[in-house]
Amino acid sequence: MSMPFSPFFASQTEESTMDSVIKELDTEGLIQFLKRKNLGLDEIIYEILRKEKISGSNFSNITQVDLRSAGLPLGPAKTLVEFIEKAKTKSYSSYKTVKDLKDVLKEYGSIGTNVGDIPQFTPETYKINENDEDLEICMAFIKYKLPVLETLLPYDNERERCEYVEPILDSAIHLVKRITGKKITRHPQAEVTGEDNTGIVDYVIKYNSELICITEGEYWNITEGFVHNVRQLQNASQINKRIIGNAFGERDYIYGIVTTAEIWYFLKYTNEGIFCTSKNPLKIEFNESALKNSNEELNLRNNLKRIIEVIAGLLIDKLDHQ
Repeated sequence: MSMPFSPFFASQTEESTMDSVIKELDTEGLIQFLKRKNLGLDEIIYEILRKEKISGSNFSNITQVDLRSAGLPLGPAKTLVEFIEKAKTKSYSSYKTVKDLKDVLKEYGSIGTNVGDIPQFTPETYKINENDEDLEICMAFIKYKLPVLETLLPYDNERERCEYVEPILDSAIHLVKRITGKKITRHPQAEVTGEDNTGIVDYVIKYNSELICITEGEYWNITEGFVHNVRQLQNASQINKRIIGNAFGERDYIYGIVTTAEIWYFLKYTNEGIFCTSKNPLKIEFNESALKNSNEELNLRNNLKRIIEVIAGLLIDKLDHQ
């Protein structure tokens, strides 16, 4: 059965990089492409590109010196060069294979070809009581959705799975805000561009402007999800370095989550390496029978509680080290 198309996760299936698209454009096509990117350039800049017959193939290799020689002011020249560099970065969706995972693990000092070869860690957990208000809201929301979305099945696409991921993330965030009083926010479909990679990540959790957790939703390919998440965390740490204004130090770290909604893995990215819970994931089922069977409803509630406790624990741990 073919996988249903999901616009929400379209970035995961785009294989063409921006650079390869640009190289196919003629001069007029390039100008129209740049205009759609809202770079804030005046019409005279595009006229210079038109006059110099700059096409996509030579634009990809153009330098600031070249642009200045053609008559562009310093500001627009820098804007275009920065755009070119961003276009050359590799997209997260280009990492797909076991070899990609092997290469990533090797970068961080691990030998192996599957997620079970990644060093393990025990995630922080914030224990909540059985009647916690955020757990109650999450449970009510899931029960509200189940009759509409119906039982989550193995072939259901990522967008359907996200209907269950989002209330869990939000409940954990509300809990953490209530406990810490700190401003943390969730941002879906956020762009995360670092030195080597670029792309849209499914969810970013921020404390003020700092990225503290990246969530990668997956349909079925967990290996692919892990590679994407590690690269996303790597680039998030580079962004944090620019934002905070100092090095990503030895004791700094950022958390990641890879989930199919039913299976939840947690990652910790540090300068010392990457760590995860691949050998001990948390599991949950979203089944309509929980609406009628008290034992299954209790099981759903307990599993929601465990996942919220871990997510909240990771976020609180990170906030405590700010």
